Amino acid sequence: MSVRPCRQCGSRSFRADRSLAGRLVCTRCGTPQGQGGGGGGGSALRRSSVSVGRLPFWAWIAVGVLVVIVVLPALFG
Repeated sequence: MSVRPCRQCGSRSFRADRSLAGRLVCTRCGTPQGQGGGGGGGSALRRSSVSVGRLPFWAWIAVGVLVVIVVLPALFG
């Protein structure tokens, strides 16, 4: 049986993970086989939902503008 390399890190070393019902998991990076950095429609959505605490650049701009609109009149008004 030939094992395809991990799509995330390229390793060929896998182990069966009992917590994932025996699915093969890369021993180097921990990515389940069949998932990883190989694109696909849903994978980009999942990756963006992982970073919940990080706001996109435009959101920081909006927060900055809101702070300027609220704070400046309070200081000089």
